[in-house]
Amino acid sequence: MTTRQSTGSADTDDGAANGEGSGLSEGAAVSTSSASSPASWIRELAAGAPEADAQALLAALGGKGLNLARMTGRGFPVPPGFVITTAAYRRVAAGA
Repeated sequence: MTTRQSTGSADTDDGAANGEGSGLSEGAAVSTSSASSPASWIRELAAGAPEADAQALLAALGGKGLNLARMTGRGFPVPPGFVITTAAYRRVAAGA
């Protein structure tokens, strides 16, 4: 089972201070489970999700995933979907 925690509302210059969401489903910003756990490798995009720290999202999702999450959170027309985390990419790239 994966335990997840929200990282709060601290953010940089992406407009988060204006109440724009991160675009991730609630509590999905940072996983406290092991990076090797398959359940922690996927983040669902969800409109109206709560804020999260941009640096934590960048580390977890990579640049493209972070931007998709931001657009979704701000109400842009992004198809429903999910993001594969950077931890999952690194594990597959390493041949594990």
